Amino acid sequence: MNKQLVFVYGTLRKYERNHHLLRNAPCIARECWTVGELYDSNLGYPFFVTALSGRVSGELYQVDDIQLEALDHLEGYTGSAETNYYDRIEKLVKTDLGSFRALVYVLPSGKQPENMKRIESGDWCIFRGQC
Repeated sequence: MNKQLVFVYGTLRKYERNHHLLRNAPCIARECWTVGELYDSNLGYPFFVTALSGRVSGELYQVDDIQLEALDHLEGYTGSAETNYYDRIEKLVKTDLGSFRALVYVLPSGKQPENMKRIESGDWCIFRGQC
């Protein structure tokens, strides 16, 4: 079975409502970050927007094919650019243990974060006051 690294920054983080999907996935790093911007969707979850600067905080997990399929379902990732709710891309994630290539769910290119507020801290946990 294949293993993939996934960077999570919103409702999949520990203590968040969708973390149960990662309960059996090894956590590689609790505190890590990657370049990008975070926006509040106003729907109870954030969107990651690819950018050349900015910093988004999150956690890094190793998932198997079954877990990745469950994450794809949650994030509305179908593999088809026309129907994806989130796109899934690979990004460099920085941790205390070094840098890793990991999958990240992002706002599809061509969609704009209209009527969404940028989360200046880049950290969903801090933004929600849940840390």
